[in-house]
Amino acid sequence: MSTRRTSPSNRKPPPCAPAWVWLFAGILIGFFLSFLFYLREIVPHPSTVVVSRDVPVFENEAIAPIEDSESVELSEAESIESAPQTNFEFYEVLPKIEVEVPDDIVSAEVSEANQPTNKPSNYYILQVGAYRDANMAQGLKAHLASLGVQAVIQVAEVNQMQVHRVQIGPSANVNYLNDLRAQLAASQIESIIKPMP
Repeated sequence: MSTRRTSPSNRKPPPCAPAWVWLFAGILIGFFLSFLFYLREIVPHPSTVVVSRDVPVFENEAIAPIEDSESVELSEAESIESAPQTNFEFYEVLPKIEVEVPDDIVSAEVSEANQPTNKPSNYYILQVGAYRDANMAQGLKAHLASLGVQAVIQVAEVNQMQVHRVQIGPSANVNYLNDLRAQLAASQIESIIKPMP
């Protein structure tokens, strides 16, 4: 018996997906990779969070000292010596525009500020995080903004290190802050409520 052999010209090529399918798959993969890059940049990394308790906040001061705080986790790459040195111009500009204030006004303000106030504070803040890296604090602030929560960043010095606190408030309504805290906890964001002095 003889067997039939088909010539190569009679064979059909294997079916291949149309070009639009490959184009659509490439676009989807590109969007997915872009989304992953966006998440990496916007979501803060929780490894450098500083949790503090009973932090006093002083009026008219940008930096509030912390008396009792937990330690900050630092890697060797984040050591203080490796921090970039910046050159500030205001050290040279401010002395040139110094304004003389009469002594009687200064002494009146000092005596007024030294009088103790015995009434308790009715305002509270919700602290969401504290970071050594300002970019991480900005990332958390942006993430909170995407959740519809307006936050501010306060710079403080803790154990001779600059810390950027992400805070919400102040507010006199503790129930509002508790509801907001529960909303943030549902998004896996921890926070603490602290009274203002």
